[in-house]
Amino acid sequence: MDFSGFLRMLLRQKITLGAIVIAAMLASATVAILQPPSYQTTLLYSTGIGSETQITDGFDATKLADDFANTISGWLRSLDFTKRLSELANTPVSISGETQAKQNFLVNLSYTDNEATSRISELATRMLKEEIAKYNANSKFKFLATLHGETNAVSKPNLILTIAAAGLGGLLLGVGWILLMNLLGGRVASIEEAEKLLGVTAAVSFTSSRSNEINFLEALLKKLGSSAYLMGADVKIEKITKQLKSNYKAAKLPEEANLLVKSEAKPIIVVKLDASKIATLRQIQALAEKELHLVVWG
Repeated sequence: MDFSGFLRMLLRQKITLGAIVIAAMLASATVAILQPPSYQTTLLYSTGIGSETQITDGFDATKLADDFANTISGWLRSLDFTKRLSELANTPVSISGETQAKQNFLVNLSYTDNEATSRISELATRMLKEEIAKYNANSKFKFLATLHGETNAVSKPNLILTIAAAGLGGLLLGVGWILLMNLLGGRVASIEEAEKLLGVTAAVSFTSSRSNEINFLEALLKKLGSSAYLMGADVKIEKITKQLKSNYKAAKLPEEANLLVKSEAKPIIVVKLDASKIATLRQIQALAEKELHLVVWG
């Protein structure tokens, strides 16, 4: 299937594709609207070395403090630290550390209980002091961390971005679903495929039962006369027949496959793209004892 054929297939499946995209957007919007706001607290600390520590000429105090800030950031990213803080605060808390320039680091706290802001901040500070004390107990340097500021903010999901992302994801999902169904469903996907399966060139093709091309089918029926049979391959053709003025006989395949071997019948096989089965067309081609006329719908 070439790219133009791929686009035509998507256009035929526009209702399915649109339904998947809309469903994804509605689901994402619902989740975003129902999701409680998220609260963030950011604590700014600076690291240093206590005055009781004697720094020799071989050590750089600033470099040591910067390295210690990286160490603290590592503690804060650990799952154990997050779990303990959540248990003490009695509410889920996400915590992370971020090293800044000049011996500074940030403690980022995220949670959904606005009433717990002060408690969470105090617990995080206390736990950090305890960890530093444990570290100093086994180090010849006595490090310290000083709190310089605290900021609080609230955020909600960006509804527009959420819906846009969901729409794109739904589009990709829909395209993938249509391709998968086309590959696994064994359906006819193009005029060329229908012609190859039946071994004849399409006499008539139209995209809609209301298109002007339906007049060519009228002409074909008149040409074949009263022996013409409109046979829908795995599809009902009432939408087509309602637009016709000529007298005709209708049938559905494979239910009325015996008409393919009647000498008086002149079969007009109506194939609907993405609906008629490849297996059905193969059987039609194998059983037909007379010339077939192909009409492609879709």
